[in-house]
Amino acid sequence: MDRVLPPLERLRAFEAAARLGSFRAAALELNLTPSAISHRIRALEAALGHRLFVRYGPSISLTTEGDRLVVVLGQAMDSIALVWAELQVDVSKRSLRISCAPLFAVEFIFKQMASFETAYPNIVLQIESSHTPSRLGAGECDVAIRLAEQPDPAFDCTALLTVDAIAVAAPHRISGGMDGDHLTRGPLLAITHMPQAWPAAAAAWSIDLPKCTPFLWFDSLETIVRRAEEGVGFGLVPRQLVRNQLATKSLVMLRSLAAVPGPTYWLMTRRGEGGERKIKAFRIWLEAVVRLEGR
Repeated sequence: MDRVLPPLERLRAFEAAARLGSFRAAALELNLTPSAISHRIRALEAALGHRLFVRYGPSISLTTEGDRLVVVLGQAMDSIALVWAELQVDVSKRSLRISCAPLFAVEFIFKQMASFETAYPNIVLQIESSHTPSRLGAGECDVAIRLAEQPDPAFDCTALLTVDAIAVAAPHRISGGMDGDHLTRGPLLAITHMPQAWPAAAAAWSIDLPKCTPFLWFDSLETIVRRAEEGVGFGLVPRQLVRNQLATKSLVMLRSLAAVPGPTYWLMTRRGEGGERKIKAFRIWLEAVVRLEGR
């Protein structure tokens, strides 16, 4: 049997006015004007051939026909609202909040975001570029991705990528001569939470850094890359994350100094949460991206 129903907006206006006992109150609830509510109800009455309300100035009361309709309509709307609430996906349950080191986010997440959205359309990634692991412990994110020499014992950590560290500088900083001589003149751009990175690299290159070698300390790798591009000094940076700078020659590698094993990017989660479906899906996807792009 064909269903012959009036427009939904007219039924909503009628139901709200009947439930609230006022056209004005119905207008406020539906974000309409009282005249719009009145117009819709009059159109409903005209199509039905019956009055639905008796009007006494600003007051209204239901007619017999109106009372019959509102009972059925209220039950139907309650049923729709119940089923809608049961079926509606809680966005907070779909979202995965990620705090990620900026260079890693650019090279391994943002460039491949479309493939994640295709594979997992029901998971929404919320990514913030940040260097502060404490956000994970404070519950402000679900996953943190950080560069460190060792895993953080406070969290469950999965190794994503152990980088090759290379010495780089702006082209005009390389004026000929031995690369080791450039380094000893400095300044060397160093990251505060990895104070042994430069001494370890110098030892691998058999370079004896004088005690007077100038160091400049920064709290992020991204800042070191920018300062190196500006010619402030020499950076020790992951080869895998400065490919664009090397290709455009805003940075050049000190060729006589081979890449040395550097720190590791870790995917960090709170204890016991790594098995959650959305976290596991993101980790598996990201590991595949890193295998492909991190060579």
